[in-house]
Amino acid sequence: YLTSIVNNAAGFLYWLVILTIGGSEILGYTSTTVGLATLTTGILSFGVNRGVQRFLGKTLGQNNIQELKTYFWTTTYFLLATYTVAAIAMYTLGSLGLVFGNYKPQMFQVASILIFLGVASSFIALLITYLRTEFILVASIIGNALKFALGVTLVLLGYDWIGAALGYAMISAANLTIGLTYALKAIGPSLTFNTKHLTEVLKAGVVSWLPGIIMLTGQWLGVLAVFGFSGAVETGQYYIAFAIANLILMIAASLGTPLLPTLSGMTDGRKRMCWRILKIGLALMTPITAVLIAYPWLPTLVLGGKYPNIAPIMLVLALSTIPLAITFPITNLVYAYGNYFQVLKIGLAQNIPRIILYLTITPILGGLGTAIAYLTGSITGLTQASRIANHVGLKLNWGKIGKTLATPLTLAMIFMLLPRSLWPIGALTIIALTLAVNIKQKTLTRKDIEEIIKAVAPKQAAEKIIEKIGSILNILTAES
Repeated sequence: YLTSIVNNAAGFLYWLVILTIGGSEILGYTSTTVGLATLTTGILSFGVNRGVQRFLGKTLGQNNIQELKTYFWTTTYFLLATYTVAAIAMYTLGSLGLVFGNYKPQMFQVASILIFLGVASSFIALLITYLRTEFILVASIIGNALKFALGVTLVLLGYDWIGAALGYAMISAANLTIGLTYALKAIGPSLTFNTKHLTEVLKAGVVSWLPGIIMLTGQWLGVLAVFGFSGAVETGQYYIAFAIANLILMIAASLGTPLLPTLSGMTDGRKRMCWRILKIGLALMTPITAVLIAYPWLPTLVLGGKYPNIAPIMLVLALSTIPLAITFPITNLVYAYGNYFQVLKIGLAQNIPRIILYLTITPILGGLGTAIAYLTGSITGLTQASRIANHVGLKLNWGKIGKTLATPLTLAMIFMLLPRSLWPIGALTIIALTLAVNIKQKTLTRKDIEEIIKAVAPKQAAEKIIEKIGSILNILTAES
């Protein structure tokens, strides 16, 4: 969880720094190259990095280290071979000097490095199995530090987007180095490759792979479409708005992510917990979303008043966070029940409309068209998710959801019409009044917060936390 926070926060700051010192064109080339590599590694993984965790955990539980080594090294060699072939093919494509629309040959060459480093995902699976996740956090911190040091330095030295992309590769390089060191020490090397074991891992992984690929495509194809149809400058502006929207969405998603194992392990109360996650996440996120809806040009202040075209894109992407914040916990609940086909249906409903619209309205409207396509998919995904929620017995209280959204969105529309110079007062008013209304309507109750603390923390620790913040909870939730 901490790794996720570090990667998201550091990633946003990195893009912001690159945009500030290099401009949106450099960010456009960099984000597109990263997107190209991410899509390729995701498609070619076939889910084995997730599937192998099942067998690593099983064999470790049986204390059968020899079998564990066979599963791990078989999967690692599969990924190494797959990504090496893909990297060579990508590098060769770039070396031939072929030009595809706005894509430069060097983009394929740099992407090949990122693709090859994708093998690090296998070592992450081993660290998770042994519960040595602190090494993943350490790798994240080191990788992000190296990313800033190398990437920013290279951009300043004139290497532009190539330098920024090579800096981005440092995270995977750190994961690979630390993961390989741990694997050699913990289980030792092995040259074993077992096709039967690989088949089992593929069967286990493909279940989560297909929904993941659909999500990944829906996210990154938008960036690739803007670049292909509109060029690097508009891609950079779209991507910074997209990064800000994702940062806001993380406020709600961060509640659901660490609770997925809890939902999976519960025999009773899953739907009640899911509803609390949804309700609280939405209540915490919507005030910030409303500020961006009222002042979508606000990010340009951070950028020195540059890139005014970000404003309409930012407005549309900010709106998309609302349906996504409702869909995310429902998807987690369905995952916890093991209903993978229903997860797939949500992913299809969310991303097929996006992909179709990326290809039809992005050529006309550029980044704004891509943002509209992204919002449309978020709404169709929510429509499907609400149907599935009803199917599994989760009754969404649309009245409470409406009340949660009414105040911040109404305030956003009011302040949108007032002079821009009042934005500090408007932003504070939106946040303060929304919090006050949530307390009055008891959208955030003490019981909700206490139950979530108990779910994510050990019993004794949870009791101490609740005791220490008891007075704060009394104020925030207006309960005795």
